[in-house]
Amino acid sequence: MKKPELLLPVGNTEAFYAAAEAGADAVYLGLRNFNARGRAKNFAPNQLQSILKEAKQKKLNVYLTLNTLIKNSELPDLLDTLYLISQTSISAVIIQDLGVYYLLSKFFPNIPIHASTQMGFHNSAGADFAHNHKFERIILARELTWSELKRISNKSKIELEIFAHGALCYSFSGSCLFSSYLGGMSANRGLCRQPCRRAFDTGTRSDYIFSLKDNQLLKQLPEIMKLNVSSIKIEGRMKSAEYVYQVAKAYRLAIDHPDRIEEAEKLLNFDMGRQKTSYFMGGSVSDAITHNPFTGISIGQVEDVDNNSITITSSLELTARNRIRVQPANGTDSKAIKLKNENLVQDKNDKQKFHISIENPGFSVGDKVFLIGLGEQRFKNKFALEGKKLQLSMPYKKKQNIIQKIGTSKALKFQQLFIRIDSPAWLRKIYFDKFDFLILK
Repeated sequence: MKKPELLLPVGNTEAFYAAAEAGADAVYLGLRNFNARGRAKNFAPNQLQSILKEAKQKKLNVYLTLNTLIKNSELPDLLDTLYLISQTSISAVIIQDLGVYYLLSKFFPNIPIHASTQMGFHNSAGADFAHNHKFERIILARELTWSELKRISNKSKIELEIFAHGALCYSFSGSCLFSSYLGGMSANRGLCRQPCRRAFDTGTRSDYIFSLKDNQLLKQLPEIMKLNVSSIKIEGRMKSAEYVYQVAKAYRLAIDHPDRIEEAEKLLNFDMGRQKTSYFMGGSVSDAITHNPFTGISIGQVEDVDNNSITITSSLELTARNRIRVQPANGTDSKAIKLKNENLVQDKNDKQKFHISIENPGFSVGDKVFLIGLGEQRFKNKFALEGKKLQLSMPYKKKQNIIQKIGTSKALKFQQLFIRIDSPAWLRKIYFDKFDFLILK
């Protein structure tokens, strides 16, 4: 049985060292533009070079995410980024936009290409398409069933990668327009505001009807390892180094010792994520929605509040360096608190009660309390090695030559305004001379 690659998310420096220490075979990360986790810390070009140098010493592959949709106006900056990458030893880039594929394959043919899950590959026909177009690997849709994955594995000639752990998107393979529709913050541009984690009014109740549990395929891993799956991927570039370390340890143990799945599962009890589901791979999605969209382990609630402290109950014993989050009943304005020896006191009479010093807490009795970090591990927050300096911009003439070959660099000289209304009642309130087209729902 061939062991698959264990691929971990890296959103900051600490997460890189956590992944390496816990046994990752590869990591994936983003620069500060053109990646689908725009709210992660991400990395500057000089940091990328440091990562690549350290990764070489640790024998880690490094994959770079360029997995947003690109606007025409961004082509010059994109070409600079691709030119920068071409000077490095990056193992591969992960893309969504077929325009980026065109530029890579035509002008940067030496950079290996992986197809993001946002490209929607979900069958063997798609796998063959990617193989014929010289993709090195496809990251399969999370919505596959076990029988579908098995058939794709049997028929495909290309490397296959699957997500085994972490957050799930309600929309198909992350190709979501929800955040863009509600507030102009597109998930396909790295700006998702996660409206699926909010409560919605169904007409009879307020509930979290779009919020999925977290994916966990640890129990299915021994069977997955019998297939032609090259890489087991963990979601979480927005998550802490502690999460990366804990999850990496669990899946490293399960891959190396499939007979120790139960032991690995205990490690995942403290990944500080949401409730878990095996989703389509487990054969049923009937229990995939969670009514508690918050990350962390629910441990208790606020019992008392004054101007300088709160008293909470906790089902787990709390110690210095733990991190907790207090979640108000309305689900917003939560606050994380790092516990220290000087601000944490266990009640002498009730061992499940803890007094925490905090000025102007702003909490209420009954607010929920979650454990969000143990603080047991510390990781380096600065890179020890420096790589060679990169040329940040493509030479001007070369860039202009490429842009001329693929089309004009000039912006459109006109704009059109479209207005959409969902009821004829709006017709009395709008000024028809202020826009070009009206769309009736």
